[in-house]
Amino acid sequence: MGKRSGSLSLEALIILTLIILTVSIGHIQIQKAKSITQVNDAKILIADVFKKYAVLSLDRRIIHKIAFDYGGKFLDVFDSDDEKKEHLDLPKDIRYASVYGGVVPPTITAKITEDGNITPIFTIYIFDRGDLARYRISLYGFDTLKHLRIYIYKNKGDQTAKYGDIVNFHSKFSEGSKLWERE
Repeated sequence: MGKRSGSLSLEALIILTLIILTVSIGHIQIQKAKSITQVNDAKILIADVFKKYAVLSLDRRIIHKIAFDYGGKFLDVFDSDDEKKEHLDLPKDIRYASVYGGVVPPTITAKITEDGNITPIFTIYIFDRGDLARYRISLYGFDTLKHLRIYIYKNKGDQTAKYGDIVNFHSKFSEGSKLWERE
């Protein structure tokens, strides 16, 4: 009877270990999927707000300002009278950054001109929970075309685009890189 009891205890321990392992792996996969969803949602939200106000500025011939607070993880849109038109909260579990003037500022404010152009031009990086840049959104203003251009690049395997080294990465970024794909 003692041998049988020990055998049941060992079986119960093995089953419990397998259950805990399965739950842990499942939890990791759910968190990874949630991070991917948040990164994609942020990419769409950011690109759409800049497109929307570039079109509105061009159509109505007015200036809009878009303020991006990287720490607070939100965008505020103002009209030419500095009246807040829209507030957009971004997913909070991921990070955002721009490199401007060789540093990562805590906020950045862009002006959308009456022509639907943007000033200053800059790039927004969206990082996953592991602090790896997953998207690079480049906002360009072309005087000759007089409208905003948004180029979105997706990280296809570049492990060097880390949050802590984004200034260095940004200075070396090349559009022709096989590790980044333009969408």
